[in-house]
Amino acid sequence: MRYRAKFKMKNKKLKNKPLRIIINADDYGLSKNFNKGIIYCARRKLITSTTVLINKSFVIKKPITKIKNLSIGLHLEFKDINIKNTKTILKIINQQYKEFLKKFGKKPTHIDGHKGCLITNPKILTEVLKLAKKEGLAVRSDQLLQNKKIKNAGIKTTDSGLIWITHRKPIEIMNDLNKLRDGTYELICHPGYYDPKSDSSLNKDREDDIKFLSSNKFQNWIKVNKVKLINYNQL
Repeated sequence: MRYRAKFKMKNKKLKNKPLRIIINADDYGLSKNFNKGIIYCARRKLITSTTVLINKSFVIKKPITKIKNLSIGLHLEFKDINIKNTKTILKIINQQYKEFLKKFGKKPTHIDGHKGCLITNPKILTEVLKLAKKEGLAVRSDQLLQNKKIKNAGIKTTDSGLIWITHRKPIEIMNDLNKLRDGTYELICHPGYYDPKSDSSLNKDREDDIKFLSSNKFQNWIKVNKVKLINYNQL
């Protein structure tokens, strides 16, 4: 089953916090064609952040690191997202973190989970928070209870949940956007171009994300509502 983020709106406005949004593109490194879509969006400021599947075959440092004001995080992947063994979880996290340092020559700006593994498996989240605290990294949060846990640990994250773009009709996305209150949020997307060689469950759908992000309706909404687009370095 494909993970879909759940989003809970807050009823009260957050004082002295203008509406700020991180637009994060997941899955960099999964496919050459998917990479092209992410790079296209990043160069045109349609996204402000991306996360890398560091063990995949198409992780290329350039040109993604040459794009200004783009945060680059680690998209942590587990083959078994229901894994329970803490030692194994820690081994997988450390391997991917070290591989990121090796390939990019710097720390990721933040950590999130492929297919929602940080959300569906509390043991994975617990170990990720230990690493994030030690290394000074931000962490994606979805549910409000998880958000509270991350903030209580002294780790940077957004003010509320996520807005999921992929596999949704534009009117549904816009309805969620129009309900937002002041604060900081994250929009999750998966931009890319169709790859006949990829067996990803998200493929042709990725082109719809590019269309939405570049649409007049979305871009006008940003302008009219004076939304400040930020990346994870700006939390």
